[in-house]
Amino acid sequence: MKKIFHWILNIGWRFSGPRYKALFLSSHLPTTEMDYPGLKCRVLSYPQFRLSKPMRNEPHTVEWIERVRQGEVLYDIGASVGPYALIAGKRGCRVYAFEPTPASFASLLDNIQLNHLETEVHPLNVALGERTEFHPFSYRSLSAGETLHGGLSENDINAADANGNGFSHLLYSWRLDDLQRATGIPLPDHVKMDIDGYELPALRGGRQTIAHCKTAQVEVREYTADSVVAFFSELGFRVEREIMRIKKGKKQKNAWVKDIQFQKITP
Repeated sequence: MKKIFHWILNIGWRFSGPRYKALFLSSHLPTTEMDYPGLKCRVLSYPQFRLSKPMRNEPHTVEWIERVRQGEVLYDIGASVGPYALIAGKRGCRVYAFEPTPASFASLLDNIQLNHLETEVHPLNVALGERTEFHPFSYRSLSAGETLHGGLSENDINAADANGNGFSHLLYSWRLDDLQRATGIPLPDHVKMDIDGYELPALRGGRQTIAHCKTAQVEVREYTADSVVAFFSELGFRVEREIMRIKKGKKQKNAWVKDIQFQKITP
């Protein structure tokens, strides 16, 4: 009986059109429960599986998001496949999730739909920078959920090419201030930024927008930390908490990586 079933299934597959094959595959992609209650995500690679565990990976980020009030606006800049955007959306926040890389953005869209959060989480397939213009952008990998992309500098492009693993192309990047005015998206109450060492240009391009925030969490490298703290200090923020993410060593040879949480100083 099993052989007959598989024979019928095989015949149906062979003679079905590409549209039906695509619909079948999209509805049968592997999913996993996230370690945050009530959420799930697609898992097609190890990076995606790793990102399905936000409470284990970044409990401090989850705690920070849980302090965001229902209805407040959160910008998740460098959202990847969306684990933290999904948590915020699940809690009733209005989330604008920025992700420039094609594979991660496609997975982000899938995860938003999978969790029925289309009303709460608004994806934007854009890169942010200090100027609104075309830039070369390098990828460490084309897989969804990958991190440590080169960003928008010429040195990063050359490094990616030398390693033989990367890929680069011209990408249109926006100043956050320009994008907010052009699209009319709400000003943020909170900003989360994790963009692999390119935080300073993105912050400088969004100075007026970020000044509107109550709190922010920014991933920094050792060589950007002081400048990022100075940027927020000029806008009237104080450092609330620092969390070491990666110590200098084999995984991160050049600099340590930490998250810094900022709080707006109120009179």
